[in-house]
Amino acid sequence: MNAAVDIVSLSPRVKSFIGQPRQALIDGRWQSARDEETFEVFNPATEEVIAHVADCKKADVDLAVAAARKAFDLIVSGRFRCSDTITSHAPLSELNRVFRQLMNRAGDIKTAIIP
Repeated sequence: MNAAVDIVSLSPRVKSFIGQPRQALIDGRWQSARDEETFEVFNPATEEVIAHVADCKKADVDLAVAAARKAFDLIVSGRFRCSDTITSHAPLSELNRVFRQLMNRAGDIKTAIIP
């Protein structure tokens, strides 16, 4: 049995956000991969390239792990301040809206994938 599933279309704001080359968030800053390489991300429903993201290698991961360790130690020691966090999340709220739409359709998606 084939079940028709509506594809959630991305708003122009989300398309604009994910259409820009994405960097890695390391130590509270957006950074390109050290070798400046990126890789393509595909929409699984259409196989269309929807984004290019930083192709992080070992050196990038080492930086991220060191930053995460530093953040963890700040939290454990009680020296963490909310002002140390990133405060600009406007594009994330739009992605969250799309995520909520997908979650609301989870049953339909499950039915389409698992007959």
